[in-house]
Amino acid sequence: MIRYSDLSSDLVLGRTHLLLLADHTDDQPSQLMAEELVGEALGQGLSVALIDAGTGRRTEAPGLTDLSAGSASFGDVVQKSADNSFAEVTWGQGRAVDARSSKPLTLVEALGDIYEVVVVLTGKVGGATTLPYFAELGGRIVLVTGAETSVEEAEAVRRSLQDAGLPQIEIAALAEAVAA
Repeated sequence: MIRYSDLSSDLVLGRTHLLLLADHTDDQPSQLMAEELVGEALGQGLSVALIDAGTGRRTEAPGLTDLSAGSASFGDVVQKSADNSFAEVTWGQGRAVDARSSKPLTLVEALGDIYEVVVVLTGKVGGATTLPYFAELGGRIVLVTGAETSVEEAEAVRRSLQDAGLPQIEIAALAEAVAA
């Protein structure tokens, strides 16, 4: 189990550049953790990109699902702050990220060349998660647990992901992030 403060420090100090956040539960605790981490990194003067590759929350504006389907360009899906310190890519209008498309991976790599911190939300571990798809980029993988999750449950999910061939996976508790 990684402490939230250590994860935050690793981002701020540049020890973690690409962070893949996966959810253990349906209530998507990784979204809240991502908001905290992004806020801290921006507060320290770092440039940050946040990519929604897992919530399934459709948006009016084109996003990652549209990019993967070929119905939007890279420029269409990246929304930047006025000072370019923050970029966000939403889920978009589609039902799913097309895993046959290399465009989302290319986008994450490109944003990684521009921004000091890149955070990718990969959704709940299970059938629809994009975690295996983005894991090939070599980022740090963190399984985010909700308030009701036991350590044993989270460990079982972590082991199953590693048995499926994913590299080292750390576990972080949302409750610790909110308390920080």
